[in-house]
Amino acid sequence: MFSIDGLLRVERNIMAVTRKPKKVLVQFLIAFVVALIFGVVAVGLGFSFVSGVMNQAQVAKSEAAKLAAEAEAEKRRLKAEQDAQHQAIKTYKVVQALTNLAPGQAITQDMVTLVASEDKPPAGTLGLISQALGKVVKAPIVQGEPLDSSKILDTGGYIIVRDGMRAITFSVDMIGGLNGAIVPGSHVDILTSVGQDDKVVTETLLQNVEVAGVGSGAGSARAAASADGGLPVTVIVTPQQAQKLTLASGLGKFHLTLRNFSDRRHLKIQSEDLTGLMTGLQSVEKIAASAKAGKKASGSASDGFHNVNYAPESSNLPSPASSESARSKYTMQIYRGTGTESVDFQQ
Repeated sequence: MFSIDGLLRVERNIMAVTRKPKKVLVQFLIAFVVALIFGVVAVGLGFSFVSGVMNQAQVAKSEAAKLAAEAEAEKRRLKAEQDAQHQAIKTYKVVQALTNLAPGQAITQDMVTLVASEDKPPAGTLGLISQALGKVVKAPIVQGEPLDSSKILDTGGYIIVRDGMRAITFSVDMIGGLNGAIVPGSHVDILTSVGQDDKVVTETLLQNVEVAGVGSGAGSARAAASADGGLPVTVIVTPQQAQKLTLASGLGKFHLTLRNFSDRRHLKIQSEDLTGLMTGLQSVEKIAASAKAGKKASGSASDGFHNVNYAPESSNLPSPASSESARSKYTMQIYRGTGTESVDFQQ
């Protein structure tokens, strides 16, 4: 029948069967808890990843929106500039003639004006009034025409000759040319001496003549001598006066007398000849002799010959012991042209 050992084995088997489900349950619970922990961790990690990705996407979206806004603003700015450029009208300044200008005219302020032009002017067109003032018209310019540099002449180095007048250059010696006292713009009288020996005549050839240049170079004030040793002087005269100067230049030398800047009078001046000059000198000698005789008679040292151009040889008064010839000898200074001559005579 049943032995004790068998019963014990059965009991042990029953005990083993009853204990096995508990172990499995415990293992299951442990596995479930571990899985739950890993799941939570995985969910947390996944959430963090997703959040980071979403944040990066948001930042990128913001940056893109910012760049788009800046691009749109730049686009609007460029468009506004383009619109302003299209609306603005570019203008050029042009010097324009207010009246017809003839060759030889000197341009003054009332002859020109400054106007605006939408068209770009040709090269050489003047854009400043100061560029035209003082220049001389070289080719005809009609009213309203822009001034071109090819139609005007810079007066620097040139002599401006008024309509109907002429410029002529002749030579005088340095002393006869007032030794540098005359300058361009001065007004002078021109004297000349013609003839030979005792038939020399000096006359005022021209009066109130404007000087345009002195020395080398037009309009120059440099006292540079010419090849013949004379001083070139350029004057503005009428054609008839130019003929007189040319004729006289082959007959004698010229001298200039300087006028006051306000003196423009034409005087009636009588010519002088050598005979008249010598007659005048003889008259002076007679006056001197008479004065000397009166001085000797009065014995006064206060009476002198102050009204004639002579002087005693010595500044000391003659002593009573001096010889008669020494006390009666006098010297006169006679001016001939640019030089002087001393003449001695006795009572």
